[in-house]
Amino acid sequence: MKGTFLVICFAALALFFSCSKDDEKLSDTYVLDKIMFFNTSLDDLKYITIVGYEQGSNLSTVMDSTYYVLEFEEIENPYYNYYGYLNKDLRTDLDYKISFLSLGLICEITEIKVKKYGSFIGGYRRSFDGYKMNGLDFACQIIKVFPE
Repeated sequence: MKGTFLVICFAALALFFSCSKDDEKLSDTYVLDKIMFFNTSLDDLKYITIVGYEQGSNLSTVMDSTYYVLEFEEIENPYYNYYGYLNKDLRTDLDYKISFLSLGLICEITEIKVKKYGSFIGGYRRSFDGYKMNGLDFACQIIKVFPE
């Protein structure tokens, strides 16, 4: 009886620690690989920069300035929208400034959020749960940018 109890405890601890490690890995790896641009022309999008900043640094501490759009895909919409496919994934632990150089406008993306759901037994998953753009909350499945 005592041996069975110890085996069950050991199995429960092993399961807990394996789930905890997976949970830790998931927390920093949720990624976003494209941006939807609104109210812009393709000419405006030729001259943009995307810079990642330390989260919560008020966009003052540059962490990554190597982001760029690989290609644009036009979307049939009255706002002349485009998907911009990025050279690498946006990280949820950074804030971003997107500068439209030809327009002299910027867009600040902060507080990219993920939502954790699941159970102890089944493990945890995360999904994109919104962000702030220029201080306003957006609950979208993709980051949408409106130059300001």
